[in-house]
Order: sequence, then structure tokens, then C-alpha cells
Amino acid sequence: MKRRDFIKTTALGATGAVLGAQILQAEESKGSVAKYKIEAQYSIDFDSAEHTSLFIPMPSVVASNVHLQGNHASYKSMLNFGVPYLQVDFLKSAQKKQARLTYEIASYQLNERLFETSDFVAMGRYERDDASVANIANQLKGTTPKESVRNFYAFIKHEMPKRQKALEGKENLPKRESLPWFATISKESMFVSLCHACGIKSAEVQGLKLAQNSVVKNASRVEVYLKDSFLAFDFHNNHKGVFIPLNRHKDMQLDSALLATFGDAFALVDGRDLGNYESKLFEKRVSYYDCLKA
Repeated sequence: MKRRDFIKTTALGATGAVLGAQILQAEESKGSVAKYKIEAQYSIDFDSAEHTSLFIPMPSVVASNVHLQGNHASYKSMLNFGVPYLQVDFLKSAQKKQARLTYEIASYQLNERLFETSDFVAMGRYERDDASVANIANQLKGTTPKESVRNFYAFIKHEMPKRQKALEGKENLPKRESLPWFATISKESMFVSLCHACGIKSAEVQGLKLAQNSVVKNASRVEVYLKDSFLAFDFHNNHKGVFIPLNRHKDMQLDSALLATFGDAFALVDGRDLGNYESKLFEKRVSYYDCLKA
């Protein structure tokens, strides 16, 4: 398992930490650019647990001014198979477990990834590699990788919904079997599957979408990594809002838990998923503001 710290502590206090490392520290000399400050606050009200662990997904892009505060006992900063995250540990206490995380990301940093592409684009269980997908990829393949991915996007955005709708309520199994992916696969996973069929590196990425007055968690898009460029495709909001990438849409092992995706904070109480208890026991709030407009 590839694993390494991506944050080194530069100062620790009794109730908080100031975090920083070369891999996270960004140059501040790029001229006038947009800069966004993300603030995430977490509260866990579960006083009977001997040990509580909070897992917070971190951006997979370079961030600066990273700060963690709270009444935690310790924390670990990890980069595991292209997935950066914080593990914040709490001891048994009658007090609510509190954690507040802030960091800043400038617009020019949004394409600066922390992971190795080979790890990030490995085929996952959400993608398909059967002959039917390869066949349609060959039909849409262009003269260049960039032309191919634009053909894939146009097909999935406009043609795929028509074909899905044509199959609704039909019992014609032979016809359904001729288009098996339409019934079971998302647009993002279909796009990645088509790219993989043509040897194009791509991945479905989940992250934070900075909307006008809110933060949308578990937002998704597809990223394509070409030799000479980086492309991103949004099937839902036509690229409206700023997208902060967190990690790949894939299975994730965190301690004793196997998560289908890791697009939001997750907690374990004595090894049990806190999500199985009342939602009021685990409060999560994420907000942002534009540093240059504040």
C-alpha cells in the first residue's frame, strides 16, 4: 500500500495545529487570481465511545494555509493510492468532539495534482471493459485523443439519454442485452470506460462544487489526462461553479470500514460506522468564501 504523510506539523498547540509542507505550500506570486478559503466544521456527540476516529477527505490539488483546530488527541495526514485525507482521533470524553479545518486554494492550483496518474486512472469497479463498450468506443474514436474524448462527451450527453429512454419499460431482452451498459452505468463511468477502451487516461473524480452561496459535496466530473493538456467534463451543471477535486470515485478502505466512495467526512466509534446511528450525533458543515473579495 502506497502511503506517505502529505502534511508535516510546523506548530502544535493544546487545542489546535498549524499544518504545512512543501507538497501543500503554493507559490503566491502568480499575479491576480481567484483564491478560495474552504472551512469545514465537524461535531461528534458520542460520549460513550472509548475511541473515535474522524476521516476528512482532502483536496487532491495543492493547497496553502492549512489549519486544523479542535479537541482531538492526535491526527495523521495521509496520501493513500492517490487519496489524500486526514485521520483525526479523539479519546473518550463527555465533551463533544470538535474539529475545524481550513485551507486555501488559488485558481491556478486547480490543475496541480498530488497523485501519480498511473495510480489514479487504474480501472475501477464502476467502469466496464466488455466488448460492447469497446465497439462503441471504436465507432466514436477520432483522429486524435482530444477529438475522441469530445466525441465521447457529445454521445453521452445527447445520444445516451435517448437510448436509455427508448429502453424504459420494455421487455425486449435481446435488445437490452445489445446495449447492456445503459441500464447499469452512470454517464461518468461510461465516459471513463470509453476512454480506457481507447487507451486514454481518465478518471471519475468527486469533489466540492463551490456554488453561488453554498458548497455542494460529493459533486462529480470526469478528468482526462493527455500528454499535452488536461480536460474536465461536467455532465450535470455545464461547468457552473468552481470544482475542488478530492479523490477518485471508487471503493476506499478506511480502518475497519470499506466505503463505496469517500466524498464526505466519515467517522468510526470503537470501529463502528457512526453513520449507522442518529444523524444528529454527527454534524458536518462546509462553507467557503473568495479571499480576494472578502
